[in-house]
Amino acid sequence: MGVGIDGDYAVVGCWQCHTNSTANTGAAYTFVRSGTSWSQQAKLVASDAAANDDGGRDVAISGDYVLVS
Repeated sequence: MGVGIDGDYAVVGCWQCHTNSTANTGAAYTFVRSGTSWSQQAKLVASDAAANDDGGRDVAISGDYVLVS
């Protein structure tokens, strides 16, 4: 699982997450901090996600950009 933080934003990878009942497609979740609380903003999944893609093993965030591999 990869994690990246830039200021008040974070991205967390989940390489064994399932998408639409397809095993281990992987995903990344984005969060924003407000005060001392974090709230989820989005779930990122590849548009062509397939079984065992394992997306989200590594993630990074910088400004307006999120990278997921």
